[in-house]
Amino acid sequence: MTVPMAVVRPTSVPIFLERWSTAYPRHLGAWTLRGTDRRWATFDPERKRIWPVEPCSDTKLPALKSVLRRGTLIGYRSGRRAIIATPHSYIKVVRPQRFDALLASHDLFASPDPRFIMPRVIASDSSGWIELSAVRGPSLHEILHRSFRGDEVPEVIERVATALTAFHSTTAPSELPIRSPDRPEQWIETVARVEPDAVTPLARIARDLPELESLPQAMVHGDLHDKNIITAKTGVGLIDFDNAGLGSPEDDVANLAVHLQLRSLQARQPAAVGEARADLLCNAYRNQRDLDPDRLAAVERHTWFRLACLYRFRRSGRHLTFELLRRAAPSRARVEAGASWRALVAQAKGSAKGSSARATAEAGLAAGSPIQRW
Repeated sequence: MTVPMAVVRPTSVPIFLERWSTAYPRHLGAWTLRGTDRRWATFDPERKRIWPVEPCSDTKLPALKSVLRRGTLIGYRSGRRAIIATPHSYIKVVRPQRFDALLASHDLFASPDPRFIMPRVIASDSSGWIELSAVRGPSLHEILHRSFRGDEVPEVIERVATALTAFHSTTAPSELPIRSPDRPEQWIETVARVEPDAVTPLARIARDLPELESLPQAMVHGDLHDKNIITAKTGVGLIDFDNAGLGSPEDDVANLAVHLQLRSLQARQPAAVGEARADLLCNAYRNQRDLDPDRLAAVERHTWFRLACLYRFRRSGRHLTFELLRRAAPSRARVEAGASWRALVAQAKGSAKGSSARATAEAGLAAGSPIQRW
């Protein structure tokens, strides 16, 4: 049964978003807050208490202080983990008791498969860090935000689809855990820690989401989005395997397809631009490996719901909450023509060049209702 779309509008910005640009919500425990000026803080949602933190003084990550001297902090979750970029590598820091599991999980992904590139462990220390080789090249995220260069985006998406089918076809180590998408109830409870008034409308939407069972069919990345894909000259690289495991290939494809659409929304492009890119990904993947359309559609809706909850706690993305939830609703119809973006770009190139070609192509894709903003 289809329920009416519930409106979830932020009544006021949470106090922590007035000072901090991004919150990293968690179902349990304290949240990490990040400021635009590289400041960090810890937030207790129940007590509404915030206290600034200095990563180099994080007592739960004793290895972080010494490792920070080698590079730049690019990711941090207070008391849990950190990522440091050096000129030639990346260093992951975790609690000492998590070190063995971290090292073991990355050792499992030392694949020599030439069809895709993965970072390898080049050094480690039981105090709580491992050093990974850098995969050189721009991320898919960077390419999506570049100035228009003819067929670059669809060509890269097709390369990514080929690498992803190869990754999913790789023999999976038996030690991998079984992975499945997050339960919507978990995200509702997470939002409720700060915004209890949002629980009822979120629950109405969640009740209409399809059930998702765990399907340990193949090795999956577990957090596949455009920032975790590197387009190197020698191939496509995949990074950040902290959530990797055994699961459904549709889970990876759907997560990436949704992020392709999300980036278009964030860039204020016509909605059909992101939809066509997502369709191109799915069709390019289907050309080499089967996809279950029902599973794919179900995971997409769950992913939109999760991202709606996540982006409520990002100052720059909070306004997208309603649109992301609208896309989680069952009435949402996706563009079926997977080659539409590529065909329109090719057509536009015949009559225009550079930014004018992009405008022509995107105007042609801008069919259907406009993006709702509020």
